[in-house]
Amino acid sequence: MSAPFTRATVEEAFSPDYFAARETFRRRADEFGASLETLPVEARGPNGEELTVDVARLGPPDANNLLLLTSGLHGVEGFLGSAIQIGAFVYSGSVRLGTDVGVVLVHGLNAYGFAHSRRFDEANVDPNRNLLLPGEEYSGAPPGYAELDPLLSPPRPPGLVDTFFPRAVWAILWHGMPTLQQVVGGGQYEFPRGLFYGGSGPSGVRQLLDEHAPGWLGEATRVLHLDVHTGLGRPGEYTLMLESDDPRRFDWLARHYPPERLSRPGGDTVLYQARGSFGAWCQHAFADRDYTYVCAEFGTRSPISVVGALRRENQAHHHGEPNAASTRQAKRRLREAFCPTSPRWRERALSIGVDLYSLGLQALASPPTTSETSS
Repeated sequence: MSAPFTRATVEEAFSPDYFAARETFRRRADEFGASLETLPVEARGPNGEELTVDVARLGPPDANNLLLLTSGLHGVEGFLGSAIQIGAFVYSGSVRLGTDVGVVLVHGLNAYGFAHSRRFDEANVDPNRNLLLPGEEYSGAPPGYAELDPLLSPPRPPGLVDTFFPRAVWAILWHGMPTLQQVVGGGQYEFPRGLFYGGSGPSGVRQLLDEHAPGWLGEATRVLHLDVHTGLGRPGEYTLMLESDDPRRFDWLARHYPPERLSRPGGDTVLYQARGSFGAWCQHAFADRDYTYVCAEFGTRSPISVVGALRRENQAHHHGEPNAASTRQAKRRLREAFCPTSPRWRERALSIGVDLYSLGLQALASPPTTSETSS
């Protein structure tokens, strides 16, 4: 483990809800001398509370090399992302950042989803399917999605008996897992109450990024962006998914991270291609910089279990009562699917996450080789 974490630190890092996570993030930012920017958003919490995206900066503000660590783009996935960011403060307090290396930590990008234990935002939009590039339209759905929508988004509250698992197994046998993963996870723009809905226009998260992301980067010419996600991959394992297929970026990362954990676009570990992704948007928006986006994906449960939890929470959100026992149970199940309560999983995931952070600092502090800078 990179940082001198105690069991108490691990327990502190994993907050029970968005508000506790935000408070801990702010407190740690203050303790370790970070500058803090608080960005209010229009959406509100479960009891009408103000929600914010919080941005902390460490190191010189004019650094040419920047490590950007973002959490909570997928709402409920922010529980691990927040924990890693809190752990990063502890780690940064025990090391000296390079004289030309800065750090920006963006906490809870999808604050609504984080606060409401949802993966999606207040309009049921998946922010990681909403960031379409110029010329792309908010329309369409993968072939076959319409056929699956009644299974994925039944128009009724969750019942006592859930037949999703056997029906999902049948769909896998009939269509094949690779086809289903692309159909379900690729992003759709035709079913507003469905899963992985990309919206009909720019979301609140998209507008916030358009306005503030350039300022987060400042004058940095080289950026390593670690974006923390959960729910995809083998439980307890992690994958570093690159957005760019530039071999120079892969070679640079492979000098500092385990090469077997790196995944190129279209590689064997990429289960589906998503439209409107954060990584593609970042690489396009900041193409004038040496910008390397990496999705740090942490496995939690089987794909059927994760989709089943998403489905049930989505049912409860759209068709159930907010305070009904079935709704509360659905949200607990979703949190468990994306951030297991297992102490072993949490300690391992936090340790890995802070290792990724510390290795990123080392990568930015070392100059690139000739092959990594040549075109």
